[in-house]
Amino acid sequence: MDNNFDVAIIGAGPGGYVAAIRAAQLGKKVCVTEKREVGGVCLNLGCIPAKAALAETKFLSAVMERFGQEITSAPDAIWEKILNASQKPVPLLRKGIESLFKQHAITIVRGEAKIENKERVVIISETQKVTLNAKNIIIATGSKPAGIGGIDPDHKRVLVSDDIFAIKAPPKTISIIGAGAVGCEFATLFNSVCREVHLIEMMPSVMPFLDRDISSTMERELKKSGIKIYTSSRIADFSLNADGVKIKLTNGTEINTEKLLIATGRERESKTAKDAGISISNNGRIITNEFMETSIAGIYAAGDCTGKMMLAHTASQEGIVAAERIAGADTSMDYTAVPYTVFTVPEAAVAGMTEAESRAKGISIRTSKIQLRIIGRPHADNAIAGEIKLVAEKGSGILLGAQIIGKNASEIIHTVALAIKEKLHYKKLSNLVFAHPTYSEIIRESAEALNGMSIHTGKQL
Repeated sequence: MDNNFDVAIIGAGPGGYVAAIRAAQLGKKVCVTEKREVGGVCLNLGCIPAKAALAETKFLSAVMERFGQEITSAPDAIWEKILNASQKPVPLLRKGIESLFKQHAITIVRGEAKIENKERVVIISETQKVTLNAKNIIIATGSKPAGIGGIDPDHKRVLVSDDIFAIKAPPKTISIIGAGAVGCEFATLFNSVCREVHLIEMMPSVMPFLDRDISSTMERELKKSGIKIYTSSRIADFSLNADGVKIKLTNGTEINTEKLLIATGRERESKTAKDAGISISNNGRIITNEFMETSIAGIYAAGDCTGKMMLAHTASQEGIVAAERIAGADTSMDYTAVPYTVFTVPEAAVAGMTEAESRAKGISIRTSKIQLRIIGRPHADNAIAGEIKLVAEKGSGILLGAQIIGKNASEIIHTVALAIKEKLHYKKLSNLVFAHPTYSEIIRESAEALNGMSIHTGKQL
């Protein structure tokens, strides 16, 4: 193997493998190092298996709601199907990435990578030590589940998100600490097979990053499904026993469950960068500029390790920016309208600023909020729960933000995200003809509601 490369990339997750392909497309000779499987946490432990598993639970929930069948009477059989579904797409997508590497003549070296200097990377595995010479380096080392003080995961009774799809039998009861995206998604998942699901959040609402109106709807729907929710609550006491886990909350509530899942976020994997002398923030993120350049010239970073928006699709775009900058393109990273999606039942999706964020910046705004039930498709699908909220600047009419809760929210958010990114007037959406019957029709209705002209919401002031 010729060990001289234009670009060496550390990590083959959504940031690293996408950066590798883009750099190769732009004529660069590329090597990727990876100590585990290609695809990173997202493909192997997170996004893909979780969404495949949730697809199974959503199907079961829909059948139960439609036909009233008590499917949960056989939780072990259901869990086995969920596990099988979660793993089915993983090897196929992993092989797809490896095939793309071959097509683009990208070299992959397995092992732990260390940056010796800005032009040399050493990879060590059980069988070899390889030194790479590279004109540029991209660090895409990702993240790992964050812990919580005083509670150490044993990966049997006390779990982190990476442990979920290694569970062989479903717990009868489970407590989940953290009601962000990960906590709420796994609460939805376990709700189909557990007798009790307890969701604990220290903030006053679930998914506190959402607009308060949308968060309230989410909390209502999760409670309707049977999930027990404790907001403004922390763990006051914790102990392990023969039956599982016993916790006491700051409000005095005592909960005994078979499992405890810590879902309080993710911790940046920035040691590789720190060891190389690259600037790291106090909270452990690799500091980069809008071009994804680190404090050392020629070394870039992308993905969760930068800690800006810890999302797979953000990582991929950051990787593309880094690769294109290396190739000489005038590219920079824009976080303005990056969508944030949550795959609960119902789904939630966000782009741009919330009403509160806009007002905090002193922007004069107008908002609209309408229920999903005003259009036809949700009724046809028996999925009427949900709403959409738009935020626009009052004077210019430029769209600033969107918050959606409801079925298919993760898909329909992108139309509004494009409008926000391109700083379009909301009337651009109200003049767009949407197919009927679709969920996306709610976008036009909500844009028209900003001007008091929504067709299906009745007379407006």
